[in-house]
Amino acid sequence: MTVALWFAVLGAALVVLALWGFAAGYPPAPLAPSRLSPKEQAVLAACADALVPRGGSLPLSATDAGVIAYFDRMLGELPLETRALIKLLLHFLEHGPWVFDRRARLTRQTEAEREATMRAWSTSDVYFQRIALISMRTLLAMAYLADPRVVAALGAEANLSPFEPGASA
Repeated sequence: MTVALWFAVLGAALVVLALWGFAAGYPPAPLAPSRLSPKEQAVLAACADALVPRGGSLPLSATDAGVIAYFDRMLGELPLETRALIKLLLHFLEHGPWVFDRRARLTRQTEAEREATMRAWSTSDVYFQRIALISMRTLLAMAYLADPRVVAALGAEANLSPFEPGASA
């Protein structure tokens, strides 16, 4: 084989591996049909359960509280540009660890590795890592607190008019 043929074979192999890394190896989607792909649902579940895990101090894990269904409904109500940005955020969180930190993609990491990745990103010198994590935490907090079982377990009450005169805070 000539050198050019070796480079062509190597290049083709790298393209196949890159496509595999970006698109394959995800479990079936727990929510179907959905505006979120199986990959996006897996990334969302990985982030959510790293931040609010099953068996933690809060009553339900994030996925048990229905964050995937919440995101699916939320995406349906958002403009296409915003929907695309949220999906881009999910892809950034999935592939960022191997791009920036030479770690496995987020969904391939263990729970402990995900927590370490997210902890590192929360204090990273790279602005996009910090803002991506803050954005996801904010969206996940909204989704988590939308579950009435979580609100009840926290002892909170809905107050839809907090700025009315005489309203309790």
